[in-house]
Amino acid sequence: MEISDNGTALQWQDGGGVLASGRLHTDLLVDPFAALQRVGGNLPGQRCRFDSVRIGQRSWRYSMLVRDEAVEKMFVEPHKPGDPIEVSDADTMLDYLNLYAKKPDQVVIFTREVCQFCAEAKTNLKKAGYAYVEVPHANQIRSRVVGALAGQGTVPQIFINGEYVGGSDALKRYLVKCQAA
Repeated sequence: MEISDNGTALQWQDGGGVLASGRLHTDLLVDPFAALQRVGGNLPGQRCRFDSVRIGQRSWRYSMLVRDEAVEKMFVEPHKPGDPIEVSDADTMLDYLNLYAKKPDQVVIFTREVCQFCAEAKTNLKKAGYAYVEVPHANQIRSRVVGALAGQGTVPQIFINGEYVGGSDALKRYLVKCQAA
């Protein structure tokens, strides 16, 4: 599988990504400078990104599935202002490969340093098989950020698939409920 940028590749490679889950056997090739696209003739001159910040030509964001040395499917982002990520993401590729496959859970935990409840919540998430993104905050902004999102000024605060779970004790109840279902 070839992917045009590191951001998309991280979706596939991180702890919550499809590759890390073992559900998909593939090799991943990241091509941020569009070398493969250029060789394959798939990079028209007008498709440049980031020229305004002067870091050189980049391909337009895409992902590509290659099987047996043949391009099977390309997912190329539409030409819209900004830097859209609508079709080159891991979920779109996974849908193409298996429409009925379970998507990786989207989990975020807001934390701070030296917090026993944060450490406990992270351990419980790992034991339950959840990969998560940790967002640590310094004291100066923690209560405002966490308060604005969760209505609570304390950490940890956990969100799973867009649902606010709560703190460490609420996570324990959530995980018990999920096991019972």
